[in-house]
Amino acid sequence: MDGNALGRKINCVIAPIMKANGFIRKGSKWWKRTETVTFFVGRKVIQTYPPSIDRTPSYSIAVHLAACLRCIPSKRIRAWDEFLPPNEGDCHMSKTLRNTAGQPDEYGYEWTVGEASTNLEEVLIDVEKAISTVAIPWFEQLSDLENVFAMMQEWDARRDFYNWSLNLGTPQYLAGYVALELGKKSMALDYLEREIEFYGDPFWKTMNRNPTDSDVIADVERLKQELGHS
Repeated sequence: MDGNALGRKINCVIAPIMKANGFIRKGSKWWKRTETVTFFVGRKVIQTYPPSIDRTPSYSIAVHLAACLRCIPSKRIRAWDEFLPPNEGDCHMSKTLRNTAGQPDEYGYEWTVGEASTNLEEVLIDVEKAISTVAIPWFEQLSDLENVFAMMQEWDARRDFYNWSLNLGTPQYLAGYVALELGKKSMALDYLEREIEFYGDPFWKTMNRNPTDSDVIADVERLKQELGHS
């Protein structure tokens, strides 16, 4: 069995779960778009070593989850349409599923299909279990922006939900725009003012790490006017 055939088998196993929860497939990704969040499940099949005369290849499988908050200002988000799922690197929340099949991966993030695929059935059962018991509940938690905002109040304890990347925004940047989407204007102002303070350091200006800085400043001024702040 080659990597493409293995990928198709994985899709066949998880397809009923994904379709039942409103996901559609595009290539190796399953994705779902709601009014507030775009979700996707991506899987990677990597050949551990090439086949030889006396050995068949083994494969490693990794399954990644990601969620993109559509209320966060982003040129890349605005460029998507309903036919284009996001890239994992553009998503604000991410998670990698762990195998529970007792395989010897140090961190538990991968499944290994051994030579001659003798453990294929065991791996497929465990991937299906991880999708139904971990992935779907994870997406359900992030479907409610109030729940997302509550998790944002405790970033350090919820790093399993947050994809740390300065290109996506700092925690206060994300929390500020989620608060704004929820109508929590005072909290949004507080978070976005902290964002401006964070990027006020000349080092960050020099590094040009925040392409949306001017938008944040404009939104802070607008919120101050709406809230009657001087």
